[in-house]
Amino acid sequence: MKILKIYKPFVAGLLGTMLLAGFTGKEKYVELESYLNGRTSASFTASSNNIAETLQAGTRGEILEYKKLPSGNYGLRIKVLNGNHANSVFWVYHKLSDSDLALYETVPQGWGKSRAVASVEKARGVQTTRDTQARTDSGRTAVELIGQSNKSLKTAGEPACVNCSISPVAGQRSLLRPPTTRGMSKACSNLMNAEGELGPQGQSVFSIMAESKYAGYFTANNALGSFCPKFNTLSKSQKLHAWTWFWTALAKEESSCNLTQKHGTTYRDKAGNLRVLNPREGYGMWALERDRNVRAWRGAACSNIGTAEGQARCSIDIMMQTQLSKGRTAGVNSMSYWGPVRRGNTQLMPHMRRLSLCF
Repeated sequence: MKILKIYKPFVAGLLGTMLLAGFTGKEKYVELESYLNGRTSASFTASSNNIAETLQAGTRGEILEYKKLPSGNYGLRIKVLNGNHANSVFWVYHKLSDSDLALYETVPQGWGKSRAVASVEKARGVQTTRDTQARTDSGRTAVELIGQSNKSLKTAGEPACVNCSISPVAGQRSLLRPPTTRGMSKACSNLMNAEGELGPQGQSVFSIMAESKYAGYFTANNALGSFCPKFNTLSKSQKLHAWTWFWTALAKEESSCNLTQKHGTTYRDKAGNLRVLNPREGYGMWALERDRNVRAWRGAACSNIGTAEGQARCSIDIMMQTQLSKGRTAGVNSMSYWGPVRRGNTQLMPHMRRLSLCF
């Protein structure tokens, strides 16, 4: 099959015009022309350390959002439509002058066929034949970064999973089994929906845990093992996906995933006696200390809990500071900040058993 090529000056002008014109609300699509890093946030510097997967050439996706970067180039948030990462959401880099992406206003007819046209007005994108190695962070490729967390598994004789999908492939079963005893609240779909796909709040949770400050702790051996028996066989991205489901389950038990939930300090037991529930009034999805002065000692990560991202960052930091950095796991123990974790077998495990990654 003959592939028509439209060279870089034309490509740059075309893609720049399409992006700067803005999005009209119509669905728009992208196809990768070479190996490309899929990231958890719109940060593309070498120090970001937020690579989740390496996306293969020919990966196609729907553009959900774009962000113009200080350089004048763009980050695109895409939902993958094909391949091993179908239904996963990533940020990818789009350099106007030398892009690895082809953009389309609508789904092209017959993916993979020649789609080039002669005039700028009629063009919907181009196809090239470049095949380049994915960009690296700190001198390591995305696959190496993902595999880094699994090095210890090889010495233990357990299979290491590298570059695995974190969402179900189209046509296959969901990552989540139907609930049997404890169901989810509707608001929890903002964290993770019934198919196991990350919602906008869940993407924030995933992205924060993927930061260099936290990733090593949250992907370490057995970090979530008590709630996820298969944890040590998962890829880095799958581990963080399992953790995001853990945070979803915990938010359900603490607040029914209500971002503005107020948590009192007392409750009445079945006998009508007044009992102390929390020493301080709590707030939000994960029952954080409501008074900023009370939680001030926890540091900058907990300075603002007025947003879902702020609550997630504070909660993740608490888990890291009180559990993971001290050699403990997120398992059931009396040291946990959260009551549902201390009572994990009855409150969290019914939710966790639904995740096929773990069981």
